[in-house]
Amino acid sequence: MSLHIPIIELLGYSNRLYNRNLGGITHEDSVRELQGGGNKINWIAGHILVSRDSFRKALGIEKKVPERITEIYKRGSNDITAESAANLAEIIEICNASQNEIVEAVKSAKLEPDTERFDTLLFLCFHESYHVGQLGLARRALGFEGTIK
Repeated sequence: MSLHIPIIELLGYSNRLYNRNLGGITHEDSVRELQGGGNKINWIAGHILVSRDSFRKALGIEKKVPERITEIYKRGSNDITAESAANLAEIIEICNASQNEIVEAVKSAKLEPDTERFDTLLFLCFHESYHVGQLGLARRALGFEGTIK
């Protein structure tokens, strides 16, 4: 089996669940504090988007996320506020626009087991899945129905 297939499938699952978990969430909802604490939905969605540029770097394609957004959501950034957050619709739009470009780059990438590129892509798939799962928990913490039944 080609090493491209599992990475492409993981990206597809993650992107579909990203969109399902953000379905019905307004920008205002996305910057609300979560009952019990944790990162706001807006930060999680933006962090996933910023992490997509790491996929792009590993695949040798140009960065997609504007620097103003990267600064807000990069690892170790401060908690967002309603005033500092990028608009959720913009975050989702850029993330969805990046999906096909990343998948096409994976299809044409030279991937071999136990190489830095392959290991990096696998880790990034795990990282994205972890945060997509957080979106599901955050969604429920705001009182929305879960999307996986």
